[in-house]
Amino acid sequence: MASNADKIVDALKAVVKSALCQGFTKTSFLVRDHIKYIKKIQSANDPELHVIYTAKKLFSSAEHISKKLIK
Repeated sequence: MASNADKIVDALKAVVKSALCQGFTKTSFLVRDHIKYIKKIQSANDPELHVIYTAKKLFSSAEHISKKLIK
């Protein structure tokens, strides 16, 4: 059974492959950024914890977001 980190890496690889097939260059921001995410997950001591940490950073709670919008 694949872990969440493995599934995310597979999805990121699919995005990179699709971008390259659609004409993005290897040096485009989209491709470089997704490859950076893949390398960070793969090199983490605990890939699952890294994925959880990153998800919490990127997708904070709705309450947190509404507080930011009010300010």
